[in-house]
Amino acid sequence: MKVDWTLLKLAHFYFFKVYEISSDKGKSIHLAAVFANNFTTYLLLLVKFCADNGFTFSYSNPLNKETGTKLDIYLIRFAQTRPAKRNDSESIENI
Repeated sequence: MKVDWTLLKLAHFYFFKVYEISSDKGKSIHLAAVFANNFTTYLLLLVKFCADNGFTFSYSNPLNKETGTKLDIYLIRFAQTRPAKRNDSESIENI
Protein backbone atom coordinates (compact mmCIF):
# COMPACT_ATOMS: atom_id res chain seq x y z
CA MET A 1 0.00 0.00 0.00
CA LYS A 2 1.37 3.42 -0.96
CA VAL A 3 1.65 5.66 2.10
CA ASP A 4 1.36 9.44 1.97
CA TRP A 5 3.88 10.31 4.70
CA THR A 6 2.75 13.92 5.00
CA LEU A 7 -0.82 12.83 5.62
CA LEU A 8 0.33 10.15 8.05
CA LYS A 9 2.40 12.67 10.07
CA LEU A 10 -0.57 15.06 10.14
CA ALA A 11 -2.88 12.28 11.36
CA HIS A 12 -0.43 11.37 14.15
CA PHE A 13 -0.29 15.02 15.17
CA TYR A 14 -4.07 15.21 15.70
CA PHE A 15 -4.95 11.67 16.81
CA PHE A 16 -3.56 9.34 19.46
CA LYS A 17 -4.07 6.21 17.34
CA VAL A 18 -3.77 6.07 13.57
CA TYR A 19 -4.39 2.92 11.56
CA GLU A 20 -3.20 2.20 8.05
CA ILE A 21 -5.87 0.17 6.26
CA SER A 22 -6.78 -0.70 2.70
CA SER A 23 -9.31 1.34 0.77
CA ASP A 24 -11.78 -1.58 0.79
CA LYS A 25 -11.53 -1.96 4.56
CA GLY A 26 -11.92 1.82 4.92
CA LYS A 27 -15.14 1.67 2.91
CA SER A 28 -16.46 -1.13 5.15
CA ILE A 29 -15.58 0.80 8.30
CA HIS A 30 -17.22 3.93 6.87
CA LEU A 31 -20.39 1.98 6.03
CA ALA A 32 -20.53 0.57 9.57
CA ALA A 33 -20.01 4.03 11.07
CA VAL A 34 -22.75 5.56 8.89
CA PHE A 35 -25.14 2.76 9.85
CA ALA A 36 -24.36 3.19 13.57
CA ASN A 37 -24.83 6.97 13.33
CA ASN A 38 -28.09 6.79 11.39
CA PHE A 39 -29.50 4.04 13.60
CA THR A 40 -28.62 6.00 16.75
CA THR A 41 -30.17 9.15 15.30
CA TYR A 42 -33.34 7.23 14.49
CA LEU A 43 -33.49 5.84 18.04
CA LEU A 44 -33.10 9.35 19.47
CA LEU A 45 -36.02 10.51 17.30
CA LEU A 46 -38.08 7.64 18.76
CA VAL A 47 -37.09 8.76 22.26
CA LYS A 48 -38.29 12.28 21.46
CA PHE A 49 -41.54 10.89 20.04
CA CYS A 50 -42.07 8.83 23.21
CA ALA A 51 -41.31 11.81 25.46
CA ASP A 52 -43.68 14.02 23.48
CA ASN A 53 -46.42 11.43 24.01
CA GLY A 54 -46.05 11.07 27.77
CA PHE A 55 -43.94 7.91 27.84
CA THR A 56 -41.45 7.76 30.69
CA PHE A 57 -38.58 5.35 30.63
CA SER A 58 -39.48 3.92 34.01
CA TYR A 59 -42.16 2.01 32.06
CA SER A 60 -39.47 0.12 30.17
CA ASN A 61 -36.96 -0.29 33.01
CA PRO A 62 -37.44 -4.08 33.35
CA LEU A 63 -36.77 -4.62 29.64
CA ASN A 64 -33.88 -2.13 29.64
CA LYS A 65 -32.26 -3.88 32.62
CA GLU A 66 -32.62 -7.27 30.95
CA THR A 67 -31.07 -5.93 27.75
CA GLY A 68 -28.22 -4.36 29.70
CA THR A 69 -27.26 -7.71 31.18
CA LYS A 70 -26.91 -9.15 27.67
CA LEU A 71 -24.56 -6.52 26.28
CA ASP A 72 -21.46 -8.62 26.74
CA ILE A 73 -20.08 -9.00 23.21
CA TYR A 74 -20.60 -12.76 23.30
CA LEU A 75 -24.25 -12.45 24.33
CA ILE A 76 -25.34 -9.53 22.12
CA ARG A 77 -27.04 -11.84 19.62
CA PHE A 78 -29.38 -12.95 22.41
CA ALA A 79 -30.46 -9.39 23.28
CA GLN A 80 -33.40 -9.18 20.87
CA THR A 81 -36.88 -9.35 22.33
CA ARG A 82 -38.66 -12.67 22.02
CA PRO A 83 -40.93 -11.76 19.05
CA ALA A 84 -37.92 -10.49 17.10
CA LYS A 85 -35.84 -13.50 18.09
CA ARG A 86 -38.43 -15.97 16.83
CA ASN A 87 -39.34 -13.76 13.82
CA ASP A 88 -42.94 -13.51 15.03
CA SER A 89 -44.12 -10.89 12.53
CA GLU A 90 -47.75 -11.12 13.73
CA SER A 91 -46.79 -10.05 17.27
CA ILE A 92 -44.46 -7.36 15.93
CA GLU A 93 -47.18 -5.94 13.65
CA ASN A 94 -49.60 -5.76 16.60
CA ILE A 95 -47.26 -3.59 18.64
